[in-house]
Amino acid sequence: MLKRSKSRLGHLALAASMTLGLGIGATVVTATSASAAQGTFIATPNGMAGVAQEIVVSAPKLRNQAVILGFQVNGAGSSLQTTIGANGYGYIIWTPGSAGAWTISGLGNAVALGATTVTVAALPTQTILMAPNNVQLGVGNPITAVVSATVGTWAPEGTIAVRNANGNIVSSGTLALVPGSQTSQVTMSWTPDGGGNYPLFATFTPTDGISGSSVAPESSPFVNSGVTAVALRFPPALYVGEPTLLGAVLGTGFPAGSVAFSMNGVGITGSIGIAAQGSASTQWTPSTGGVVSMGVSYSAESAGPGGARSGTSTQSINVLPARADDAITTRASGLGIWNEGSPEVLVAGANTTLSGSSGSGSPVVFSENGPCVIAGTTLTALAAGQCTVTATTAGNATFKPATEVYVLSVTAPPRKKGRG
Repeated sequence: MLKRSKSRLGHLALAASMTLGLGIGATVVTATSASAAQGTFIATPNGMAGVAQEIVVSAPKLRNQAVILGFQVNGAGSSLQTTIGANGYGYIIWTPGSAGAWTISGLGNAVALGATTVTVAALPTQTILMAPNNVQLGVGNPITAVVSATVGTWAPEGTIAVRNANGNIVSSGTLALVPGSQTSQVTMSWTPDGGGNYPLFATFTPTDGISGSSVAPESSPFVNSGVTAVALRFPPALYVGEPTLLGAVLGTGFPAGSVAFSMNGVGITGSIGIAAQGSASTQWTPSTGGVVSMGVSYSAESAGPGGARSGTSTQSINVLPARADDAITTRASGLGIWNEGSPEVLVAGANTTLSGSSGSGSPVVFSENGPCVIAGTTLTALAAGQCTVTATTAGNATFKPATEVYVLSVTAPPRKKGRG
């Protein structure tokens, strides 16, 4: 029986704050008396850029030998090596470096393995734009765009363009990685050219070949002609149970001091230092939904020529209910729609084509564990036993990522009747 340590597969980190995680499943192929008829193949499911997945190599004629696989996409190439075990199987953990159609081929002594092609989807991303709730007309005001991948450990790379209601670009910038996270951000200067509520829309354009583009929900700061001592900065959408950032921004000419945040008049933080004409932030997790009054108060370190400097800003914010899990629909050709808890059966040596869809529209990624393999979208039962097939979706800004696990019983093919 072929066994592998689960520790070498690992599990990708779950998200903190605005990032979410996606795991990979182990493939365990059980050797049986049919091993003598074992075929050669390279098998890995369709995947997602920046997210690790496993490749199974069946090469019974290369037992105990090192083999090299070549990887090509869009004219670029790379290679990885593994050793075929005594049972004729080898394994490689592979993280696709870009979206597209990848061709995986046996090289050198493994050229007889041929090639397989898999489709790798772009890594879904979320973009939010944080603008102060009150800004001054005709003066540069700081706005921050934050982009995170919804799964995996990759921090998106690319640019941000901020447009007004007419589609005109009013600010732009290049993202920088937030150290120790899977998030990137950029703070830009925006000078309002009109008063009142001013809709802003931020678009993320990736440059890394891994991430998918995304558009932030509308942010609508209020523009006035007066100088605002302090403004409150927050994401356009807040959800119960999910950490979010609250920020404070000082107006033009206001000196260094401290700020404190409150909800419905009750403090939720102590004093936080803030630089002259600078900004400060805190992480806050809403515990209940509904409309709340968020506030920030500011006081200067020392009185200036005009006396003590201080100010407050409040904003009614609708905290939305906790996000629902994404909905997954999995279909297998010839077997219909799969549901968790429903018995599914496949005969050893047979195969079925898997397809998945999600309520969020994000790709559904499959993995398996047991005497089965998935090549692209084709699941093949190798030997009698039990396989578990896992379908995972990354969700989006509205839905949480979700996972469904299906139990597949693989039965031995019927015996041929002997001659009478």
